[in-house]
Amino acid sequence: MNYRIKGFVAVPNKAMRLVLQGAGNRFDYFYDRLCQPQEFRQTRLVLIGRELEQVRIEPLLLREEVNATIQ
Repeated sequence: MNYRIKGFVAVPNKAMRLVLQGAGNRFDYFYDRLCQPQEFRQTRLVLIGRELEQVRIEPLLLREEVNATIQ
């Protein structure tokens, strides 16, 4: 399956925002800057691909293990 992912991840107990980018099985992530006081901290990801199934992908992204792995 070919797809792309791009966005920001709100990592608990981390003062910086995490940038996540990926294509196929290649991923890159890094902390780019401190979160601003007026910013609403939330994870926002965009997935682009064919035949993506939201009902299968969403639970994987919402699991607590995903947050712990990225820290």
